[in-house]
Amino acid sequence: MNKTFQDRLVRELRLRGISTMEAGNAFLPKFMTDHNHRFGRLPRNPHDADRLLQSDEDLAHLFAHQAGRKVPTTLVVHLQRMAFLVASGPDTPTRCPWPGR
Repeated sequence: MNKTFQDRLVRELRLRGISTMEAGNAFLPKFMTDHNHRFGRLPRNPHDADRLLQSDEDLAHLFAHQAGRKVPTTLVVHLQRMAFLVASGPDTPTRCPWPGR
């Protein structure tokens, strides 16, 4: 849906007095058909460039961003101007394991 509705669904639900999940689910196929009819466009090139996933391809690995980091005693890891707080647990050291630090 990727923000393409621009609150159209919410407005349609309100206009029709739909306020329950069951009624909303029943209305959704009709709404989607109308929405696709009004706003859908055919592609310039009809060629389907999708390909089948090979047996040796692991999507979890292909789409994972991996970066090596050392976790300090503050449990805050910095990456690309963002700070991530590591949840403490039984395996999380409570103090620095290296002497002199």
